[in-house]
Amino acid sequence: MNPLESIFQNYAYDYFCLMGGSGRYEGYREWHPAGLVLMIATGVSPPQSPEWQINHDGSDYLPSKVWRKTDQMPYQVSEKLKGITLTRNMLEEFIESISLKIRKNSPDDEYTWNGFLEEKKDHFDIFLSGK
Repeated sequence: MNPLESIFQNYAYDYFCLMGGSGRYEGYREWHPAGLVLMIATGVSPPQSPEWQINHDGSDYLPSKVWRKTDQMPYQVSEKLKGITLTRNMLEEFIESISLKIRKNSPDDEYTWNGFLEEKKDHFDIFLSGK
């Protein structure tokens, strides 16, 4: 299994499914956990991380609540991603897998997911070119 998919399933997505989805916040979208994994995997540091910067906390990418109102889940995702060398293939496989799930289970979110991907394409490319 793609390590991004595994971390997504076991940490980010799981967090929002526990207790009947009680961790979900106003404005939550089904793709937010996947977006969080993508952003952390491509260099955005979460709160609780020594590298975290208050001026660059990920809120430019996803709602602030996914970073700040989810206990230490973003930091746990970050810790699990350490030591994984992200490849373009891994990133593309993960994006395709999530896109298929959203298309099937949350078609209303497909437009905003695709917009997120398009908006962050340069960020992903810059990260991967530095590898």
